[in-house]
Amino acid sequence: MSTGELSEGEIVDSDGEQVLDPSQGPVDGLEDLFDKPVKIIPLPEHVQVKTGEENEQALFEGRNKRGHRVQPLFEHRIWNCYDVTLHCLPRTNNGLEALNNAFKISVGITHPTFSTFMNRLVDKHAKICYDIMQPEREVSLTKNEVYLIDVVRSYDRYANF
Repeated sequence: MSTGELSEGEIVDSDGEQVLDPSQGPVDGLEDLFDKPVKIIPLPEHVQVKTGEENEQALFEGRNKRGHRVQPLFEHRIWNCYDVTLHCLPRTNNGLEALNNAFKISVGITHPTFSTFMNRLVDKHAKICYDIMQPEREVSLTKNEVYLIDVVRSYDRYANF
């Protein structure tokens, strides 16, 4: 019999050798499977396998040791708040929620018609454009925001040292 043709109930391995004989019971033929060598497929070169100790060391590096700060496990540049903190932008969407609430109040109608909605939208857009064109006033930062900006800048100095 060629390896391309299989009879019903016949199980073969990758070399085409019969693995289980259907005439044997369902469990009797399994013992022979454990005696055969197993083919191990090598991992690609770019896959790095870490042992338990290496993995544990990678996880716990960068933590505080005896009160000293060490480099963090992940760079601040990959955090979403990195650029936001440097440019003093809000870290939440509360401003957008407030704008949506203000627009809802300015329309003053629970279910406005399309024309009413568009008229109010155009008026609101004109007011927002006017407010944007005004010169920016001095921004007062909270102590927490100043602290976060200092932490990010000190990390940059530490990383580029």
